Amino acid sequence: MKVILIATPRSGSMSIYKKLRKRYSLNYNFFEIFNPATANWNGSVSSFILNQYEVWKNTENSISKIDPYHIYRRAPKEVADKILNDMLSKCDKVVYCYRRNTTEQINSLALAKKTKEWRRDNRSTQEDISKYEFLWCGETLIFRYEQLIELLKKYKGEVLCMEDVLDFEPYDNRPEVTHEYTGPNIEDMIKQVIK
Repeated sequence: MKVILIATPRSGSMSIYKKLRKRYSLNYNFFEIFNPATANWNGSVSSFILNQYEVWKNTENSISKIDPYHIYRRAPKEVADKILNDMLSKCDKVVYCYRRNTTEQINSLALAKKTKEWRRDNRSTQEDISKYEFLWCGETLIFRYEQLIELLKKYKGEVLCMEDVLDFEPYDNRPEVTHEYTGPNIEDMIKQVIK
């Protein structure tokens, strides 16, 4: 069985990923399949994408997480589209993940980018988030959700909301939320596609 989780950053996707891996007893863990940083890759970026795709094709009983941005920023669009089409058409289960509280998601992304502390279990730095950092991360996140939604339109799958499937407890060491997201409602954008 091959499972692919499609998600944006800071959406609870790694917790959902771990639950899916356990639920389906998947042996091979690609983690963020198109992120060279999480794969300890030292070669060229283009060869990394093709290598990961080839390994995925030849690996049974696996789980992969895809942030569409990871492949689209590292491969020409036509190559990325071809790879994603093949993977999402041939896998056994596609799961999409989003986060209802976009303000919290943006704050979490801005803090992780600023401190380079991406896991909640290694968070030790508390930094305030500037309005510029919040707005920049918000724009980035909307763009990534638009990529996710385009895939959802073409490749149907189970859609999970972090707040509905995880026992979310905000970590203690985080800055006060001082900026509020006022852009498009992500949940409404997703529900428009799956209705």
